[in-house]
Amino acid sequence: MISLARFTTTCLHHFLLAVLFWQLKNFIKFIFPSFIMLSKRLSFRFLQRISRIEPNPIQYHTVRTPLSLRRSFISHSNDNTSLFSQAKAAWNGTKTTWYQIPVSLGIAYIAFYQLYKASKRESTPLPSVHVQVEGPLYIRLYASLPLRYLSQLWGQLNDIVLPVFLRIPVYKTYSWLFGCHLDEMVETDLTKFENLGQFFYREIRPEVRSIADTKSAALVSPADGKVLHCGKVVHDEIEQVKGVTYSLDALLGKNPANLNADESLPTSYIPSTGKSLFFCVIYLSPGDYHRYHSPTEWKIDLLRHFAGEMFSVSPWLVEKLRHLFALNERVSLLGHWQHGMFAMVPVAATNVGKIILNFAPKLFTNVPHEELHVPLGVAVEEELSESIGKPLRFNRGEEMGGFKLGSTIVMVFEAPDSFKFDIEGGQKIKLGEAIGQV
Repeated sequence: MISLARFTTTCLHHFLLAVLFWQLKNFIKFIFPSFIMLSKRLSFRFLQRISRIEPNPIQYHTVRTPLSLRRSFISHSNDNTSLFSQAKAAWNGTKTTWYQIPVSLGIAYIAFYQLYKASKRESTPLPSVHVQVEGPLYIRLYASLPLRYLSQLWGQLNDIVLPVFLRIPVYKTYSWLFGCHLDEMVETDLTKFENLGQFFYREIRPEVRSIADTKSAALVSPADGKVLHCGKVVHDEIEQVKGVTYSLDALLGKNPANLNADESLPTSYIPSTGKSLFFCVIYLSPGDYHRYHSPTEWKIDLLRHFAGEMFSVSPWLVEKLRHLFALNERVSLLGHWQHGMFAMVPVAATNVGKIILNFAPKLFTNVPHEELHVPLGVAVEEELSESIGKPLRFNRGEEMGGFKLGSTIVMVFEAPDSFKFDIEGGQKIKLGEAIGQV
C-alpha cells in the first residue's frame, strides 16, 4: 500500500518545481528579445566603427516570440544617449504578457506520474541497509528541502574573508547568542580569524580540559556536547529515542570479518561471549568546541564515507525523524580497542556539513551531486593500514579532527557485560570526562 503522506509530499514537491520552471520560462521569454536587440545594436556599432558607414536616420527592429509578443524599438543614429540608457529604456518599455498555468491538467499529470513512480519503487525490494525518511507529513516536507545545496552555500559564505573591523563584533555576537567560551581559546585575538569557518574550528588550551585516566574511566568523552542517548545495542538495533531504533548495519555498513575478535564469527556485529555492544550519542551545539578527540586507546582499520542527507541533528528532530543518523552524511571509523570492536562515527548536519579528519586530508564531505561517484547512502571504503602504510593508532585524548559547525558523534563499542555508563541522556559533558567503566 502506497503511503499517502509520501505520495502527497512528492506531488507537492514536483508541483512547486513545475511552477518554478514555468516562471523561469516566462522570464527567458521576457529577456531573450531584449538580448537580441542589444546584440544587433552592438554588432551594428562595431561595423559602423570599422567601416564608417552612415546608417539610415531611422531603423526599426522587430523581434517576434513564439507567443507573438512584439517589441519594436526605434534607434536614432544621431542619438547621443549611452547604450546602458537605451537598454534600460528598452527594458522598461517592453510589454510582457503572463499566462496562467493550467493547474488542473498539471496536478493530474503530476499525480498519475507520482503514483506510477511510487508503485514501482515500493514493488522493488531495497538492500537491507538502505533506509528511507519516515515520519508525519511535515517531516516529509522538511526532508524534501534542498538542504545539501543550502549547506554548500553556507559553507561558501563561511569561507568569505571578513573585514578586520567587523570580526570582533561578529564573533562576539555569535558567542553571546550560542554561549561560546572565548576565555578558553588558544588564540585570544579575534581579528586573527579571517572568517567564520576559522572561528568555528578554534582551538582551546589543553589545560582547560582534563582527560580522565584509565583507572577512573575505560572510556572518555571525545568532545564537548550533550548526551542524547546511551545504552546497549539489542538485536543489532540502536535506540535513537525511547521506542525508536535504527539498524547498526545502516549506520556502519556491513561488518568486515577482521573487526571480530574471533575470526570464525560471521560478518555481522556479534560480540564475543561474555561481552555486549554498547552505544553513546553526543550532540555538539553551534556554541561548543567543534573538535573531537580519541575517547580511548584504539586502532582504526577501516574508513567508510557515506554520502548522505544534511538534516539537522538537533534534539527536537532526533525525536521526530527516524533513522536520522543513518540518513545523514557521515564517516564511519571502524577498528579495535582492548575489549574488542570499536567504531566512532562523526555525523554531518545542516549548514556546512564539513567533517575533518586529520589523517585523511583528501576526504571531502557535502560535495555537489555532480561530483559524487556513488549514490546517497552508499559508502566509499578505504583500508587505512594500506593507504597510510602503517596501523593508525590513537591515544586517549589525542585530537582526531572536527566539524565546521556543530554536529553529532556516535560511538559503538564492544565491552564486557559488566560495563556501566557514568552518564545519562540529556546530560552536558566535556571533553575528557568519564563516559563509563568496566
